[in-house]
Amino acid sequence: MPSLSTALFRSSRPIVVTLATVAALALGLALALEPLRLVVLCLVVLTGQAATGMSLDWRPTSTTAAHAPTRSASPPLRLVRAWSLALTFASVALAILLGPWPTLVNAILLSWAWAYNLWLRGRVFSVVLYVVWFGLLPLMVTLSLAEPVFAPWWMIVTGAALGAAIHFARRALRRVAARRTGAQAAGYESPPTKSARPGSAGPQSRSTHDGTPPG
Repeated sequence: MPSLSTALFRSSRPIVVTLATVAALALGLALALEPLRLVVLCLVVLTGQAATGMSLDWRPTSTTAAHAPTRSASPPLRLVRAWSLALTFASVALAILLGPWPTLVNAILLSWAWAYNLWLRGRVFSVVLYVVWFGLLPLMVTLSLAEPVFAPWWMIVTGAALGAAIHFARRALRRVAARRTGAQAAGYESPPTKSARPGSAGPQSRSTHDGTPPG
């Protein structure tokens, strides 16, 4: 059984955290962002994404059971909530160091991701979180420059397209993994079912999930 720290780490959906942080790093390097501001920007993205990833486990439903590495090995709900809130506050505090515009964009991204994960997640709109988050990421990077500028439209469109591609790629990988294990494919696109109960056993509750979005 994974240790508590390992389970907590996996609850953050580290694959998506890594993808988002690397995307912010690449954009910052391409725009010649000052080293210190680049480090702060990457920390803003990393902590924000980890917090929103953990927010998927705030409500133990069939959907979050499918997202969790293993439901039985998941960290205590109280601990997940405490860490997700702490990381959210850390992301907001770090963004303040970059200026008012990055702080505003980061607050919008965090609010949207949290609202989506807790209330708006569903089969039809599952891709929207990725499109919005990765679409606005270039804007946060350009506004983090010493002399802030608004990102050109093509950077926003490219980011949104990247987000959609990441979503559908992860969805396809989940389906392949589900076929191999005999479990039903589930993820952001799968709404909770009435029969789901916290801690209930079943194929989905044993499914493996190591990363997701967007936040």
